[in-house]
Amino acid sequence: MGKISDSKLAASCSGCFSWGQLPGRFCRGCYTYGQLHEAGRCVGCRREVPVDGKHGYCRLCRAQATWAIKASGKASVIEPYLRQVTCQQLFFANLQQPRNGGPRVGKAGRRVLKPPPLPEPHRVITTSTQLTLFTVTRDFRRFDRQLHADLTNPWLIRAQQAARALGEARGWSRWITSDVNRALVIVLSGYREGEGLTPPFSVASATPLIGMVAGCPPSDEGRRILLVRTHRSTSFQGSVMTRPHLPCRRIRGAMSGIVLLAVTAGVVTACSDEESSAHTSAFPASASATPGTHGTAGVAKLHMIENEGHRLAFHVTGGSGPVIVLDAGGGEDSSYWKDVVPKLHTATGAKIITYDRAGLGQSEAVAGPWQVESAVSDLTTGLRKLGVTRDVILVSHSQAGEIATYLTKQNPGLVSGSVLVDASLPPLYTDEEIARIVAANQPAVDAAKKEPSKPQNKQLISTAESYAPMHKAYHQVSWPDTVPATVIVSEKTPFDGSPEDAQRWRDAAATFARQGPNRALVTATGSSHDVPKDRPALVLKEIEKMATTQG
Repeated sequence: MGKISDSKLAASCSGCFSWGQLPGRFCRGCYTYGQLHEAGRCVGCRREVPVDGKHGYCRLCRAQATWAIKASGKASVIEPYLRQVTCQQLFFANLQQPRNGGPRVGKAGRRVLKPPPLPEPHRVITTSTQLTLFTVTRDFRRFDRQLHADLTNPWLIRAQQAARALGEARGWSRWITSDVNRALVIVLSGYREGEGLTPPFSVASATPLIGMVAGCPPSDEGRRILLVRTHRSTSFQGSVMTRPHLPCRRIRGAMSGIVLLAVTAGVVTACSDEESSAHTSAFPASASATPGTHGTAGVAKLHMIENEGHRLAFHVTGGSGPVIVLDAGGGEDSSYWKDVVPKLHTATGAKIITYDRAGLGQSEAVAGPWQVESAVSDLTTGLRKLGVTRDVILVSHSQAGEIATYLTKQNPGLVSGSVLVDASLPPLYTDEEIARIVAANQPAVDAAKKEPSKPQNKQLISTAESYAPMHKAYHQVSWPDTVPATVIVSEKTPFDGSPEDAQRWRDAAATFARQGPNRALVTATGSSHDVPKDRPALVLKEIEKMATTQG
C-alpha cells in the first residue's frame, strides 16, 4: 500500500468509520484486518464485515474493547470487554504508531544504524541423557510433500481434527498450528493401521512438553527439556540439559512435531491439575486418534434465536471441523438425539447442533398450518445467527427429510453432505400415495384433535391441514447433484402394518439414491422407523463416514 497524496480529500472508512486521508474505501488498519480475517456477521454491531475467527467481532468492536481495557488501567483479556461493548467511539485514521518506533535519528538528522549483533558463543554440551521417545520404520527426512503427502488418509484427517480442537482450547498461535499440521502430514501421510507409533513414555512425562507448546505455564522439569531430531536415525529423542541453546523457532517446530505424535499416540494431557480445574478442555486427560475416541462429549449450550416473530431453541455442543446438524422427525424435539450426541461428539470431535422446531421443546409455537418453507427459514436463520455458513453435515430423520431437501436445494453451498435417516423423500409422493397416506392417517388426526394442547398433537394437526398440496409440490423437488447424500432406509418403515405402502417407502429411497451421483443406499436390517433408537451404531457409522469424507 503506497503513500497517500497530501492533496487527497478526507473521507470516512467503510470498515471502522475513522476519518482522514484513506488509500481507498478502507483505512490501512481495516485493509490489514480484512486480509487476515474472513467476512461474516459481527457478534457486537451485527454488520457484515471481516470478523476474527476466535470471537466473531469486527475491528471496530475490538478497538472499542481495547480502549476500555486501557481506560480500566489494568491488564486483562479482551473477551469480557467485547461482550460489554454497547457503543462505538470514532477516531481519526492513520494514527497508529509503528511498533518499531521508526528509524533512529541522530543529532544531524541522519539515521543511526544499529551495530550488527554479536555472534552467539558456541556452547558445548558436556552432559546429557538421551531418551528415545519414538522409534518408527520410515525415514521422515526424505519426505517430499508433493510426492508423498496423502491428505485423504483417514488417520491424518482424524489427527488434524484433534489438533484443531486442542489448538482452539489452548490458544495456539498460527505458527504453532502450522508446525503441528506440517508434522502431522509428514508422520501420518503414509500411516497404516498397525504401524508402530506408540511412544514408550508415560502420560505424565509428556505433560511438560504439551504444556510448553500449548502456552500453559511449564513446570521446572518442562523448562529443562529440549527436543531435537537426530540426523543419523529416524528416532525422535529428548535431551535433558540445563541451558538450551537452540533458537526458539527450532525448539517450537521440533516440539510441535513431538506433540502431534503424542496426540496420535494418545497422550494429550492437561497442563497441570490447577489448569485442568480452571478450564474445561475439549478432550479428556488421554485422547487418541484411533477411530471412535476423539474426545469426550461436551456440554450443550442453549441459544434462543428469533426468526419471524418467534424464538427457537438451538443446542450447541462445541467442537471443530465440520458442523453436524441433527434434525428430528415429526412431533419430536431435540431430546430425540440425547443418546446420539455424546457418542457422536466422542467419535468425531465436531461441533454438533440440535434444535427444537417451532411449537416443540423450548421453541415457541406458530399459529396456522405447518409450512415446510417456514421450517426451512427457521433452521437456515438459526445456523446463520450461530455463525454457521458452510461445511454442514445435515442429518435428518423422517419428516425432517423434507426440510433437508428444500434447505439443500436453496443453499447447496451451506451443506457439504447429508445423512437421510428413513427420511421422507420426494419420489414417494405420487397422487395415489398421497391419497392413501391421508386416508390412513385420518384416525390419528381425529384422535389428536381430542387433545389439541399436546405439542405432538398440535404439529400433527397443523401438518394434516396442508399435507396434500404441500406434498404434491414436494414430489417435484430435486436434490442438488453437488451435495452427497447417504440414505438409510429401515426394514419395517413407518408403514409396518401395510406391506404395500412399506414397499413403496423402500422403493422411493432406492429411486432417490439412483437419481443422482454421490448417493448411497443403506438398509437398516431389522429396524423400525426409529432407526436412531434401534440401530444407533449404524447411524453413527454413516454420519462419521460422511463427516470424514466431506468435512
